[in-house]
Amino acid sequence: EYPFTRTGLLGFIGPGGLVFVSGKMDGLMVVSGRRHNADDIVATALAVEPMKFVYRG
Repeated sequence: EYPFTRTGLLGFIGPGGLVFVSGKMDGLMVVSGRRHNADDIVATALAVEPMKFVYRG
């Protein structure tokens, strides 16, 4: 079982435990009561771990 955080994003866990985010209606997610743009989260993940992130739009 995986620990989950309710963000409102749509996605799934694929082979090897990879997390796939497929989107969200309003493009915003709430973390610790603060709203964040999903595209900003993707950009941050790419900047930190570009070799471990697969982005396909």
